[in-house]
Amino acid sequence: MPAYLSELSPASVRATFPGLAYQCGNLIAASNALLQTRLAAWMGAGLAPALMLSVGLAALVVLVLTLLNARLHPQSTLGEHAP
Repeated sequence: MPAYLSELSPASVRATFPGLAYQCGNLIAASNALLQTRLAAWMGAGLAPALMLSVGLAALVVLVLTLLNARLHPQSTLGEHAP
């Protein structure tokens, strides 16, 4: 992922952007254990369904962001030459 972020970022912030994105991810993930515990307590079905929902939601978010990025920034195919 850091190599992909380096390619997306402008040259002026190429060294800073992947590290900043990584640390922002850590900040968001820090509350994940509390969220899963509260979700499990709210559901009353144990920790397994809460873990399943949180991992599934994270996978869905990654999929949606990847598809949006592919749609907003289309790449040329191997047979075509970019102008």
